[in-house]
Order: sequence, then structure tokens, then C-alpha cells
Amino acid sequence: MRCPGWIQTESPTVSRPGMVPVPPHVVRRDQRSTYSYSASALVAAPRSSLTDLYLNENQIGSVGATAVTKALALADHTSLQVLDLTENKISDDGATNIAEVLEQARVLKTLKLGVNDIGDEGAHALANALKVNKGLSRLHLGDNNIGNKGATALVDAAVALEMLELEGNTLSEEEKEALLERSPDSLNLVTRR
Repeated sequence: MRCPGWIQTESPTVSRPGMVPVPPHVVRRDQRSTYSYSASALVAAPRSSLTDLYLNENQIGSVGATAVTKALALADHTSLQVLDLTENKISDDGATNIAEVLEQARVLKTLKLGVNDIGDEGAHALANALKVNKGLSRLHLGDNNIGNKGATALVDAAVALEMLELEGNTLSEEEKEALLERSPDSLNLVTRR
């Protein structure tokens, strides 16, 4: 059985700190209704040990993504620095729910939401969260359906970001140029492959 994800840990209780597989009972791929219950198992990791959580390519959808992010928020994982939810069919609904949690996630440095069918609505919600969250430094949103309005909102809110990835979205070359001109000098804005 394929491991559904990976946890990066620095816990002294783990014999060899590093990448540890998330057991199948933690995140189930087969039943959407189990995500809320299964996601709560993620909070069982010692709070000081969970630094990176990779759940990419699991097709958990907006329901699963919401359950995972809310479970992590409830557990107050103050050490979580990387959350990878790439290619999970999250859509605007999931991005909006993630944005609510992102407002409180002060330690999270990297959020990967590429290839998730996120459009302008989800981009606006994430932009609003960026206005509050000044700790996030890298936001990956490549290969979604974000248009000019959503991308502009993200760039305008990206005052604390070091890198914003928007390549592969529905932006014309003129819109990409305008975004580059509009972006702060401190922002590495990725719009092209």
C-alpha cells in the first residue's frame, strides 16, 4: 500500500529524525467521510516534532484539506514550517478554508497549493490571509486557474512573502508583465516556467 504522506520530524523520541511516513490509518484515501476523523490523528505527533507535512498527490479535495488544516490549527503545531497540499483537488472552497487557518499560522513558512483548481475566489481569500499572516515566506500556487484579479490581489498582499509562484495560471503575457512591475522588490514572483 502506498504511503499517503510524509511527516518531517525533529523529535528526540524518534530514533532517526527525518522523513517519517504517515501511517495509512492517519490519512485514508478511500473514504472522504473519514478525513475529519483521520486528520485528527495527525495531531498525535508531539507538537515540538512536526516541522514538515507532505500530503501532496492524495486527491483529498476541499473536505480533506479543510480537515487537515483545522486539525493542525486545533493542535497548535507551533513547529510546523512546511505544508504541502499540492495536487489534491482543493478548489476555491478548500483554499478559502485554508486561508482562515493561515491567518493564525504564525510559524508556517511554506505553503504549497499548486495544481488544485484554485481560482480567483480562493486567491482572494488567501490574499486576505496574507494581510494578517506576516510569517509565511513562500506560497506556491502554480498550475491553478487564477486569473488577473486573483493574482493582483495576491501580489498586493505579498508584502512579507519572499516567493510567490503563479506559473501555469490563466494569465496573459501582458498581465504577467504588469504583475512583475507591481510586485515589491523583495518578492521573487514566478510567473513563467
